Amino acid sequence: MTTSSNLRNQLKAFGTLDHASVMVHHMEIFLFIGEKGRATYADIEQEFHLSNAAASRSVNAMSSHARHRKIAFDLMRIDRDPGEGRRYLVRLTTKGQKLYEVITRMGQ
Repeated sequence: MTTSSNLRNQLKAFGTLDHASVMVHHMEIFLFIGEKGRATYADIEQEFHLSNAAASRSVNAMSSHARHRKIAFDLMRIDRDPGEGRRYLVRLTTKGQKLYEVITRMGQ
């Protein structure tokens, strides 16, 4: 299978989500967090050259909250950092972890 075929199949995995309308930059952030295991908003801002507000909106769109969208994907969870109470940590939910594993297996 070619690299482009792998990538198309990996992107199709996002289509398995209910009401799938996941934006590409949300997929990138999802994959970044899956790869790192967890990330702060500052990590996301730096990696993708986003403002804090844009990072927050993107993460919220992929969480169970989805404040700015009608659809909540429940792929990420947002927790306060126990070491720094003003900072948030973003991790994949169980559902997100399963999707990440499917996607990474396709790339092998």
